[in-house]
Amino acid sequence: MKYTEEYMQQICADKNLEFVNIEMQFLNGKNRRVCNYYCNEHKEYGLQTKPVEKIYTTKKPCVYCNHSNLELTLKNEINNNIELLDAYTTWNTPLLCRCRIHDILFKSLPSVLLNNGTGCQECIGIKRWNTRGRITTESYKKEVESLYPAISVIGNYLGTHEYIECKCKIHNIIWKSIACNIKNGTATCPICAKESIKQASLLSKD
Repeated sequence: MKYTEEYMQQICADKNLEFVNIEMQFLNGKNRRVCNYYCNEHKEYGLQTKPVEKIYTTKKPCVYCNHSNLELTLKNEINNNIELLDAYTTWNTPLLCRCRIHDILFKSLPSVLLNNGTGCQECIGIKRWNTRGRITTESYKKEVESLYPAISVIGNYLGTHEYIECKCKIHNIIWKSIACNIKNGTATCPICAKESIKQASLLSKD
């Protein structure tokens, strides 16, 4: 097959590439005809070059689209809330990461980071609850704080029987309790609870 410029322009257009030109380069020990091109999705990474026949036979000639330059792809395309702490080695080797939202360390596969990109287990829990149409952190926070003005909900709501972090506006302390208990009033700030018991005891004596 004769790889003319006109033919390569068409191939590049079909594969979302911007054709530049065809030239001769000394590649792998011999002179070869190569195609210079830009990927329309990854233009910021600059000019790419491949032998003309590779453009035709490769489904995704861009090294960033097909992840053959995976280390750079990971740095630039994963969720902005995830910080990579390990260097990429292989596709099946988990990488140590840090969640910038919750400051939690976790490990994940490159494929999960690129295709899912959710983050740490706490982020995954939030996404799961939100996508299922259940109670969100914001709606739980709004309801609890309207019922109990002295309580500020500062943790993430992960379910009615899961612990959630709160802050007492009166005593300025942070505490945790089960979400449903906070909502129904059976769990509150430990100091507030002690004061209520003490007050109840004094009233009973009177």
